[in-house]
Order: sequence, then C-alpha cells, then structure tokens
Amino acid sequence: MALVLQGWQPPPDPVARMHCRARNHRDVSGINSIECSVYRRGETSMFGSANGVQLCIYNKTEQAKATDKLDYWQSVWKRSDDPFDAECQDNYNPEQDVWRIELRYHHSVIQQFASGSTQLSTGELIDTRTFDAFCPHLDGLWRYGLQQFKLLTRPGCYDAFWTLIREDVRVELPVDSLMDDTAYKRYYKTAKGFSGKNVELFLGNFVSLLARERVGATKAFDRLREWECWPVIRDHYAAKEMGERDIYRHIRDLLEERHVRWGRAV
Repeated sequence: MALVLQGWQPPPDPVARMHCRARNHRDVSGINSIECSVYRRGETSMFGSANGVQLCIYNKTEQAKATDKLDYWQSVWKRSDDPFDAECQDNYNPEQDVWRIELRYHHSVIQQFASGSTQLSTGELIDTRTFDAFCPHLDGLWRYGLQQFKLLTRPGCYDAFWTLIREDVRVELPVDSLMDDTAYKRYYKTAKGFSGKNVELFLGNFVSLLARERVGATKAFDRLREWECWPVIRDHYAAKEMGERDIYRHIRDLLEERHVRWGRAV
C-alpha cells in the first residue's frame, strides 16, 4: 500500500526520528526498481524486513527519472477520477518533487493477521483464505503499519503529519472497509506447533555442529540471520517474548554449556 504526495518531505535524519518496532533499518542512496539500488543522493530509507512488515520512504520523482518513466508518472499524477473537478486537475505541481510512502506486508504476515484477528461484533476470527476476501481489511493494515512506524518531531512527540496520514488517509477499496469492526492481531506459531518444534530441534542440532567445528556465537548468529528461514526462527522466539539479542545469548549459552559442562561438542 502506498501514499503518493507533494508538499512534504521526510526530515534529514529519518533514522533518528523514526520510532518503530522494526528489527531492521536500511539506508540506501536510492532506488531504480522495487528493489534497492542506487540513483543519486541518499533519499531513500527503509525500515523493517522484506519478510515481515516494511516501511519505505523515497523520492518518486527521482526514481521515475532514473528509470526514464517520468513522462508516464506525470500523466498519472495529473489524472483525475472526476474530469470536471478543476481543483483535482491542478493538484499536481510539476515543479515539486513527489514522495512515496509504502507499507509492504509479506504474505506470511497477511496469514498471521487472518489467523489472529477477530470481528468485534461477533468475536469470531476473520479467518480469510484468499487475498480477495482479505481486501476489506487493507484499511486496517494501513493504520496498523503506521502505528508500528511512528515519525517523531522530537523524543516523545509524534509528528502531526504522521498522525494525519495514519488517521485520515483511507485505502481505496472496491468493497466496504471492515477496519472499524476488527481487532487486528498477528498469530504466531509457538513451540507447541509443528513448525515450533522444528525450530527448537534445528537450533539444538545447529549448536551441536557449531561446537564441534569450534565456531563462535557471534559468527554463528550472523550466519543464522543470513539464512532464508531466519524469519521463521525469529518470529518463533518473538512469540516467546525473545528478541534477537535474546536469541544470540541463547546460542552463546548453549555453546558454552557444551564446552564447559561436557568439555566437548555433544
């Protein structure tokens, strides 16, 4: 989901001002596709992980120039749903840069919302099975995302613009929004579930191999974070109220136990 706008631009220090629960932040010098790469100045900032919920703020005008699509996007920005609305026709100013604020949700996160969110009127899980059925909840996910990522003007004071787009901007939907009748919550599988047991078993075997090869905890944790299955492991322990630092300590303690208690890899 994305908001395209003029008359606003992010502060020069978005990293310092963004209060968020995201585990990852990345600054890039620009983008020329939906993936990160370079166009010129450092005008793109991403918070969060592509495997979870990710916020991206970038200069869409510069990106359009870099991909030689500025003419196309200008025609889109000048377009009006109502050809008789003169005010809307003049809404785009070609002399100003266009900025884009994107919220990106991995499909596994959508499934977590479908499995954990409830209807306030009935108390039942929404339990949607298709993206089409989940469509009425996109409005709620927009608000949820901007509650996870909060822009500050100073410590403890939320930016008025951020509050405005969180509360007043609505996602254009082909159906009625169900945001006001839904309590949004993500459902995480725990060690009681099949995948949770697999995570616990894997980590135990992983540590045994590390100990046998005399690999330290820091190097082991860095390699684990690079693995494609890291989001599953991270979310499993997040459900047990363990952050990334806690996972590192857990691996470190297991390695020490194998060397100190038994004097060898077990």
